[in-house]
Amino acid sequence: MAEKTENNANNSNLEEAVALVVPRDTESVLLVEDEEHIRAVIGHVLQKHGYKIIPAPDPASAEFLFLEHKEEIRLLLTDVGLPQMSGPELYKRLAKLRPDLKVMYMSAYLERAISKEDFMEDGVPFIPKPFALKVLAQKVRTVLDGAERLDGHPQRSTAEG
Repeated sequence: MAEKTENNANNSNLEEAVALVVPRDTESVLLVEDEEHIRAVIGHVLQKHGYKIIPAPDPASAEFLFLEHKEEIRLLLTDVGLPQMSGPELYKRLAKLRPDLKVMYMSAYLERAISKEDFMEDGVPFIPKPFALKVLAQKVRTVLDGAERLDGHPQRSTAEG
């Protein structure tokens, strides 16, 4: 019984620490994922970590939502393989409107994604599916705080070239 109480206290302390690190609902993430259940789970987890999630099922919806929330969105979290256009193509379009927009890609098909896109050469943050939800939340925090790239160098806008 004492162990349960201690675990609850530790969980409570962890939640409080996360709340201190991430101001609630002040950092917005545009989440673009065409699979509804994956989008819902990712959105729920990131909301629990204090992010405001703006979910979009496809690039057209994402562009519309981006125009509505352009000033508040700090991160585009997008699947690489989407209907209509790829995640990297979507990022290039949005970054023209907001050059300081950060991006992180996700895909279950890394080899296919690399062969179709050049985003990996630029060292843009990427998380392979499936991923642990805790790892996703940590990586989102790292990208927002430190502009992490895969090669450890500062992130630059891939919309430049």
